[in-house]
Amino acid sequence: MGFTVRVYRGGEAKLGEWIKMLIDGILVWIIGIVYSIVPMIVLFIFGGAALMNPMLIMDPEAAAAATAGVSIIGLIIFLIVALIFGIMSSMAIVRFAKEESLGAAFQFGEIFKIIGKIGWIHYILSIIILAIIFAVIGFICGLLMIVLIGFILILILFPFLCIWQARFVANLYESA
Repeated sequence: MGFTVRVYRGGEAKLGEWIKMLIDGILVWIIGIVYSIVPMIVLFIFGGAALMNPMLIMDPEAAAAATAGVSIIGLIIFLIVALIFGIMSSMAIVRFAKEESLGAAFQFGEIFKIIGKIGWIHYILSIIILAIIFAVIGFICGLLMIVLIGFILILILFPFLCIWQARFVANLYESA
């Protein structure tokens, strides 16, 4: 992850400065965890509500229907919240890399301004296209995993895909 931070900053894609890359990688990991806290809280609230249904004792059939309803609503809300925070986290990590400040990753107003300058539709479509590309490559490698070729392909392709993804997102950031 520290190497991709160097790519986000626009630096050369070469190895070196191992300690700085390690620290940057740990900070990116922390940013990712912080951005996942709110979606996880939403998931736990609805998951807990579904499991702690008092009707379970009185009427198991009604409880099953209520639990299913709460679970579906909770899952939909979780997916929406996770999507919003996922969209923000990509720009937050690039902002952290460019500003070289952990606090920059949590300046939500600035992050929204950057996404606004890029264009919300353009940004979201770009992220969707990126996700589709990764999903197709992952699917192909998963199919080839049966004959172990997929495992070798993942080992070879993954570093290049990470660098390409970092450059792609950095270019989006710079287009603002």
